[in-house]
Amino acid sequence: MSDIFAILGGIPWWVFPLLGLLIAIGVRALKTRYVPLPVALIAPVAFTVWGVLTLLRSKPDVLPILSFVIAAIAGVAIAVVTTRNRDVVVDAIERRVCLPGSYVPLIRNLAIFSAKFVLTFAITLHPDLRDTLAPWDLGVSGISAGYFVGWSTWLLAGFSKAKKSGLSRAPG
Repeated sequence: MSDIFAILGGIPWWVFPLLGLLIAIGVRALKTRYVPLPVALIAPVAFTVWGVLTLLRSKPDVLPILSFVIAAIAGVAIAVVTTRNRDVVVDAIERRVCLPGSYVPLIRNLAIFSAKFVLTFAITLHPDLRDTLAPWDLGVSGISAGYFVGWSTWLLAGFSKAKKSGLSRAPG
């Protein structure tokens, strides 16, 4: 039991509020809601920056960069496949977008957080495995960054198109 407390005591304090925030965001995402465009972009920007920072902290070598780039391309592809047949619903007067209720953001955010946490934890416990686990960490970061770049591009393009064409719908 003391081992568990020692492990928990070694986790940086900010990890727990971050986990709480991700859960709160995911629970809110279960209901359809209209949010200001900048608010809709908070999670994508945060996860993209986190992914790029992971890349910048890695060894400047071919394998880490390649892991990140391939994973980022896969992430963009996932975003394209999951958003291509969906229109962005906009309240142009209030400059808000409709985020349909879904369990996907909760699962996606917790999956990314969990994978990054487990990999960082494993590298901390076993520094000798750093070279083995670092490409996996970069892969998670790359797929996350790529997905959110693709999703944000879809959202911004849809927002712009809806605003220009006057096809935006009021919240209802």
